[in-house]
Amino acid sequence: GDVPVVAFGLVAILRLVRFLDRDRWQDACWFGIWAALAILTKPAGWSLAAAPPLAVLLTGRIRRFATLRFWLPAAVACLLCAPYYALTWAMIHHGVPENLGDFRATFEALPKFWSLLTGMTGWPLFILMLCGFAYRIVRPLRTGSVTSYWASMAALFLSVYLFHALVLHGLTEFRHLLLAL
Repeated sequence: GDVPVVAFGLVAILRLVRFLDRDRWQDACWFGIWAALAILTKPAGWSLAAAPPLAVLLTGRIRRFATLRFWLPAAVACLLCAPYYALTWAMIHHGVPENLGDFRATFEALPKFWSLLTGMTGWPLFILMLCGFAYRIVRPLRTGSVTSYWASMAALFLSVYLFHALVLHGLTEFRHLLLAL
């Protein structure tokens, strides 16, 4: 289940890059379709929902929030996923943590997730990731020149990390964070 979520998520993010570059409704729709496939594969796919707003914020293209094209992927994903979740909720709700939204559990989960992340990558690669983030996101953010590609990749990392910390904070296996890498 984790590998297909990663594959669908990466294709969705590449469509998000294209949407940010071209601002076409077709690319927005394809992001929604690929995100829906990730969501239907595993609930962790819902972490993709935060990627478009985060990417828009990182690129500084705030006016995108006011366009219908920006909201199209959410409508597509909900249209495709809502019937499945409505029909199967009785079977799948056991996988959702009971303490959903509990900030204490979230704050307890944050260090565990950082530990998992550094365990997955190793400290040298993790430090290189932080340097890359500083070079491709933080530095260009000051001049408003973050590219769609790097904004989308950073948004993917942040959205997966935040989703698992805020929503599925009970997960403690590295496979749950694969999409972030």
